[in-house]
Order: sequence, then C-alpha cells, then structure tokens
Amino acid sequence: QFIKIEVEQNNCDIMLSFQNPEKTNIFEFKNEIFRNGVESQGAAIEADGEYELRLSSFEPAAQKGTYKLKIAELRQATEKELSFTTGLRITQEAFVKENPGNSTAEVVRQSIGKMQIALEKFQYAENLEYVAINQNNIASLYSRLGDYQRAIKHQLAAVEASEKAGKID
Repeated sequence: QFIKIEVEQNNCDIMLSFQNPEKTNIFEFKNEIFRNGVESQGAAIEADGEYELRLSSFEPAAQKGTYKLKIAELRQATEKELSFTTGLRITQEAFVKENPGNSTAEVVRQSIGKMQIALEKFQYAENLEYVAINQNNIASLYSRLGDYQRAIKHQLAAVEASEKAGKID
C-alpha cells in the first residue's frame, strides 16, 4: 500500500513519524514549512500489520496552534515507491546506530554501508533530492573517518544530484 499524508499547519510546526508494527520508525519527517502551510509525505509498505502515525510539535515550548491531518492518497504502491520507503528506513537505521558522541570507526563504516544501500534505493526510485541528501551524509561519514578523497567524491555527487533536482543553480 501507498499512503500520502498531508498536514496543514497554522501557527505550529509539526513533525510526522510513521512506525511499522515493530514500533521502529519508517521515517521521521519535518519539512521546511515553518508554522503555516502544508507538509506532505508519502510512504509505501509491503507487509501487513498495524502501523502508527505520530504527530508531535517540533518546538515543544511553542505557542498553541492548530493543524489538520489528511490522508491525501491511499492506493497500491509502485516498486519505486517501495524502494524509496525502504531507503528512508535504512537511512533511519544508519542514523540510529551512528551517534557522533560514541561512534567507533567500525560503527561509522557500518553506517556508510547502510547509507550506500539506501542510496541505491533512492537511485532506483529516481528521487534526486534524497540521492543528494544521502551522498552528503556519506561524504560526512567518510570525512569523520579522515578519508577525504571519498568524502569529496560523494560531496561532488551530492552537488550534481542537487543541481539535477533543481535544488541549486
């Protein structure tokens, strides 16, 4: 199944998280819309079960506002949508495992491996924005290992994907 969720915000800043039946995040989503406007995110799932959508304030001490939640789309998922959602989940796993405060070189290498698998999923899904984001993440991880040659390679690939996605000129 594929679900597209829209949240219209009025004087609030909402973060969405979508959890699988095992209670692990498929994604956490916070767009660049601040306080007013519509955020949307889609997710594709292939396993049956009880999924949970959580909304929380991005600013815990913020003033009260209002929001409207809407299921904008519910249909059969395509292979590319399933691949994209798998990429989101793998990226989330890499970030959970890789904590800058206590990461060993081995943990960083494992995170790079996960990010590279996620990158392949985003490339298959033809989502250039997330290809760029993951290339940037991989570059940062290689930089933490002191492997600046690979970091530069992935950073340049991030710039190229961002340009193709129309995110930079």
